[in-house]
Amino acid sequence: MFNKEKWKKINLAFYRDEVIKSKKEDHSIIEAIDFTKFKIEKKSQLLDGIPFGIKDNFSLEDTNTSSASKILKGFKPNYTSTVFKKLVSNGAIPILKTNLDELAMGGTGLTSNHGPVYNPFNKEHIAGGSSSGSNYIVADGTVPFSIGSDTGDSVRKPAAYTGVIGYKPTWGIVSRYGLFDFAPTWDTVGWFTNNVKESALLLDVLQGYDSLDASSLHSTDKNFLEEINLENEKYKISIIPELEKYIKDDEVRNDYHKAIDLLKKDGHEIIEFKPNLKIFESTLIVYRIVSSLEAFTCNSNLTGFLFGNNFKKDVGYLEGLNEARTKGFNYEVKKRFLWSQEARYSKEKYYLKALKIRRLINDEINKILEKVDVLLIPTTTDLSSNINNLNTFDSKNVLNNFLTIFNSNGSPSLSLPITKKGHQSTSVNISSLPFQDKKVFKLANRLEELNEK
Repeated sequence: MFNKEKWKKINLAFYRDEVIKSKKEDHSIIEAIDFTKFKIEKKSQLLDGIPFGIKDNFSLEDTNTSSASKILKGFKPNYTSTVFKKLVSNGAIPILKTNLDELAMGGTGLTSNHGPVYNPFNKEHIAGGSSSGSNYIVADGTVPFSIGSDTGDSVRKPAAYTGVIGYKPTWGIVSRYGLFDFAPTWDTVGWFTNNVKESALLLDVLQGYDSLDASSLHSTDKNFLEEINLENEKYKISIIPELEKYIKDDEVRNDYHKAIDLLKKDGHEIIEFKPNLKIFESTLIVYRIVSSLEAFTCNSNLTGFLFGNNFKKDVGYLEGLNEARTKGFNYEVKKRFLWSQEARYSKEKYYLKALKIRRLINDEINKILEKVDVLLIPTTTDLSSNINNLNTFDSKNVLNNFLTIFNSNGSPSLSLPITKKGHQSTSVNISSLPFQDKKVFKLANRLEELNEK
């Protein structure tokens, strides 16, 4: 659990400033947070004195918040995200705004306008994205936890590349108010920690209905940390053997089997499923179409006039808009916006087809999850990629895009390291039906205990 005594002995303002100086080269940090100016009433001491970082797509009042985009350079929101307020009200100390792929669109950590974020253990390898900076500063020990966002796998896959815990709760039970929208029906607040119990404590702090978030939902569970032990419970755990043919690295495969064997010996029932993988093969293209169209809609107000950086003054609207979006967005963002327009206006009606296939994908995964307690899969197909050998469009590799399914259907999903070896770490992913976050934590905590024996 979080070491409160350690952090209470540290002058966090001095520590923060030293971190900023030392991290100019790794680009994991965008800027320091002046935590003295946030007058938020303290309600508990659950996180008393614990420093944290937060991804730069969460609004902080009167604080630069650009989501790593040139078009938002200099933008200071006039409101603060609910997640930030809840953390501070429980005693946590915000010290760092972390880097990300621009507007959270990317899976590598290399597309930020503040510079690329590499793996903290080997700069020739990726840290993953889009929550690259938040991942980095937990993996290298700068802070004990950090907040990110997860739209496809933007917390869980980076966590696997550095050997930390990455968690995405059930969609809707943690408020997204103040999180810049990318694709609202997929977006979820997520976080990085060093162990499962810390992650469960954060859900205790952050879950709850928020009237400021139109998509906010009531959680059916509470006391995630208090009730994290399995006691004498034995779970039904599903695995999908056919997914193994997509694993590219032997260490990933061996550690996946190690996790299965540990759970078998602990008395849990392992159940093999043979779903229709043909449906899951469409996951990436469905995600690309639907999320890109949502992203284009949500970011239509980024004109260069309303807020942020006005690239050319005293010009007509269309000329100014063209100037701002040409210079204000990088290639990855422009590409996704173009996809959205093709999907929307094509005679093939790609968007409507994608929505229908998304429903089939959700139905297929739910069929599995309804028959068991959790599903166990490898988090990734291989180890952290070398930056010179990236392939982010492998649509036929079902396992490579499997985590996105849990964004599509809203399931809780946790990436748990099995072997911690820097950029060569391996992880498994545990997921369950929506609102069954407690089951995910319980099994993850038990597997973590078994793996550490």
